[in-house]
Amino acid sequence: MVLKGIEAALEKLVEGTFSRAFKSELQPVELGKRLIKELESARKLDVNGRSIAPNHYLFNLAPSDHESFEPISESLIKELMASARTYARDKDLGFVGPLEILIESDDRVKVGMCTVHPTFDETLDESAKSDAILEGLAGATYELYLRDMVIGRQTDCDVVLADENVSRRHAELIPSADTFELSDLGSTNGIKVNGKTCGRAVLKDGDAIEIGTVKLWFRQ
Repeated sequence: MVLKGIEAALEKLVEGTFSRAFKSELQPVELGKRLIKELESARKLDVNGRSIAPNHYLFNLAPSDHESFEPISESLIKELMASARTYARDKDLGFVGPLEILIESDDRVKVGMCTVHPTFDETLDESAKSDAILEGLAGATYELYLRDMVIGRQTDCDVVLADENVSRRHAELIPSADTFELSDLGSTNGIKVNGKTCGRAVLKDGDAIEIGTVKLWFRQ
């Protein structure tokens, strides 16, 4: 069922406007199938016995196919990343670092074909933005970077929440695989995720967070 849903999402990329302009023999759904295959075949166990999969994938396409994919490349990469996360959650697979997918041209690849190179990459570029944000009320958004980030009332915090119920240094966001872990820093009013008080929580897309009485949503 998960794989069928992934295929359906990728097939939608070439419907409507794109269906008239998309001329490649290679279809987006084929990249999705190859990605899932690599997730499975390259998985291994970490030191804690948990199954982990590569977090960096390089797709090489023939130049003409790459040119055809160019108009939808941004949307395609987002769908492929969403597909990988969906499959990983369903199969209880983890990632060793932030998920990254690249699509490049390679004249050694035949038209209609693609090659995939998966790697385990634990390095973090702390100046780089993640693909996640915190969303607040009234359209407020807070960009998240690939580094430890402090949430609090103090003006030198990475995410500043000007509310008297928020401690000066209330909580911390820590990069964890392809998401973030939220940790209480000994605050007065604590943190809640999806209505439950907790000291630490690994976040997933759509989680509702309460920092004191401030409500935020984690979007990926």
